[in-house]
Formats: sequence, C-alpha cells, structure tokens
Amino acid sequence: VNRAIDLDVPYAQEYQRWVKLQTARGLWYLGWAAKAGPDKRVRAEYRQVKTWEGNSSNGTVSGRFAVSRVQVQAIPGGRQIPTGYPTMQELIRPEPPNQLFEIDLSQAEMRVAASIAKCTPMLDGFNRGLDAHDSTTQLIWNIDKQHELWDARRQVAKRLGFGVIYGAGIRTLAEQIKLFTGQDLGEAGVREL
Repeated sequence: VNRAIDLDVPYAQEYQRWVKLQTARGLWYLGWAAKAGPDKRVRAEYRQVKTWEGNSSNGTVSGRFAVSRVQVQAIPGGRQIPTGYPTMQELIRPEPPNQLFEIDLSQAEMRVAASIAKCTPMLDGFNRGLDAHDSTTQLIWNIDKQHELWDARRQVAKRLGFGVIYGAGIRTLAEQIKLFTGQDLGEAGVREL
C-alpha cells in the first residue's frame, strides 16, 4: 500500500486510511471495550514462559512476555490510528478516585542485555544519552541522525537488537526486517550486519 501511495495510485491513500480505521475499530475501539470487565477495566493476561495444555501451547520460548486478552503494554500510537480519530490514550480515563499512570522503562531489555554482556559501546551510548537503537545504528553504519538513511537504518538496527537478545536466527531476522521495514536484506545481508 505504501508503494502504491508513492506511485500515486488512485485511492491508495483512502484505502490505507480505511484499513487503519477497520483495524482500530476491530482491535481497539470495539475489541478492548468488549473485553472490559464489569468494573469497566481491561486487563491483560501475561505469560513469560512456554506452557503446554494438551496439544496447544501458550507463552513464548524467547522469554518475552506473551499477552492474551489485550496488549496494554503496547497501546497503539498515533500512526496506527487514522487522522481525526481519538487515540486509545485519549479514550482511557480513570474513574475517581483512581488515577492513571504511564510508566516507560526506556528500553529496559536492551539496557539489561548490554549490562550483562558488558557491551562497552552500548553502555557508552547509554551514558551519552543515546537509546539502544541509536547506538546500534551508529555502531553498524557509522552514521549520525542527520544522515539521509538514518530512519531506515535505525529500524533495521531495532530489529537486529531485539532479534539478537531474544535468540532469533538469521532467517527470522531477515523476515522481520523485510516485514517491518520493507527492506529486503536477504540472509547474507543480515549475516553480514
């Protein structure tokens, strides 16, 4: 769809907006509301380990949290909601006397991994105020934020960073990079990085 928009295909932008609205409607606007309890609260169910019940499994092999019901740790941001519609953050409000808090551990996984691995370049980057993906981008390509390819390469660096700490293989990393960034580096390109 993004390529069709770049090529000025008629109605491509309208189609993209429609798809985003359908996704938002099904997953969040109606989906989360349907999963609210009698107290009007939505609750996630977390599993950090792989579990088996009969022939089906839940959880994750990687150690990352598996979430069912609603992913409140990943509330969709503005780019996932079509312009002109309220974001989920705008719709979530506490009923007094309750209060709402937003907590961001600021790349805790990457910081812990760098600390355990004693990865001096990453730790130095954190000390300079960079985030993990900025540091990875600089380390791999030796570019800064003003470089014209910064955003695209940072997205690749993000997939590489998480993939490495969660044990993804070369093929999986290549697939994830292509899926989430649109860049087809192939297995050889990912292996080189």
